[in-house]
Amino acid sequence: MRRKRLVSGAVRRRFGDGETHVMDREAAKLVLDASVVVKWFVEEDYRDLSLKLREEHVKGSLVLSAPNIIIYEVVNALRYDPEISEVDIRRATQSLFKLHMDLHQPTIELIERAAEDAYKYSVSIYDAVYLGLSELQDCPIATADERLYQNTSSSKFVMLLSSDRFLQWLRNIAYS
Repeated sequence: MRRKRLVSGAVRRRFGDGETHVMDREAAKLVLDASVVVKWFVEEDYRDLSLKLREEHVKGSLVLSAPNIIIYEVVNALRYDPEISEVDIRRATQSLFKLHMDLHQPTIELIERAAEDAYKYSVSIYDAVYLGLSELQDCPIATADERLYQNTSSSKFVMLLSSDRFLQWLRNIAYS
């Protein structure tokens, strides 16, 4: 395969099809938590919006980012859904890896930020690590977890999947 040269302002991204695509502009970034990603595999409210995020990521207009714990949380949520089989979990896991989300390993900086946010917002470290990552990357986080949203709503980074603010943000991504 012949290498493509990057043109001014272009970004190179690798997608689940194994191909490297060149985009003309910098993609927007968004941290997702497990409550949004589970909707890719389970019929739940606002599934259409979560699938739209995945679609924008595949198109290259959006980079989906998360701490690597998201894989475990999504697979665990699927494991306890009575409609999901072990085969379904295998397929979902493969799908998650093929998507090439920007997954982040734990770092001292990320864990310290998560601990700070956990105390500040009265949430678990598991939830706070998503918020901490969005703060460190200076990008928003989307959640479908209303309890998490209520606890962290004073943060400028947190958007509830069902909110008007999120819908406006998504429109700006999809039509920019």
